[in-house]
Amino acid sequence: MVNSSAIQEKCYTHLSLAEREEIAIALEQGRSRRSIAASLGRNPSSISREIRRNAPPLNTVKYRENRSHERAKDRARRSHAKERLANPLAKIYVEYHLIHDRWTPESIAGRLPLAVPGLKTNHESIYLWIYTERQDLIPYLVRSHKKRHKRPSRKKSGGGGQDTTPGRHNRTPASYRSEDQAGHWEVDTIVSRQSAARVAVLVERKTRFCLAIRMKDKTASAPHEAVTGALSGLPSKLRRTFTYDNGLEI
Repeated sequence: MVNSSAIQEKCYTHLSLAEREEIAIALEQGRSRRSIAASLGRNPSSISREIRRNAPPLNTVKYRENRSHERAKDRARRSHAKERLANPLAKIYVEYHLIHDRWTPESIAGRLPLAVPGLKTNHESIYLWIYTERQDLIPYLVRSHKKRHKRPSRKKSGGGGQDTTPGRHNRTPASYRSEDQAGHWEVDTIVSRQSAARVAVLVERKTRFCLAIRMKDKTASAPHEAVTGALSGLPSKLRRTFTYDNGLEI
């Protein structure tokens, strides 16, 4: 003999918006939950659970079908979402060093396996955990944006990789320069996201002397003009070589 309750349990479907409308109307009429369940062909426990879980948090507000339906969909969506930082110890480690040491998520992700062998995560998971579950930790981030801003991908923007092969593109990597002799410079650029500010930064490898020059734009000629203008007044022994990074503007 087939168990009818088992079949009913197997064929269970979530309440629809139309059914929730019927529940709201019946509650307004003062009908019992058992009566509502009978008219909808549902188990009374399903109706009681629906009213308990999806009713407004304040008892002074009546059950509303649209809001209850949205609460149910949101709960279902969150139940299928991947949990970030599932390990409780990882959450404690992240929270402590973020608040007390003001470490960045990148630093925390790098040091976690060293502090707790066998436990690891990545900085993106930490950011997602903070912005989805622990918004109270956002002020402790270096850039405490209200929403998560992902960095643009170099692949999508067409940027080249860090090619350090000697002789490639007629360039020699900075690591091949002598650090016992002054006059070898590294050149990088800084571009603001909020304004049109663009700066060329030059660092002399031996003395670590730094120059910052504002550029007129981010064309390929702008860094060249900034570098030649900054170094033209120096004696030749202090401007032996300079090495650019692989930014798009170079």
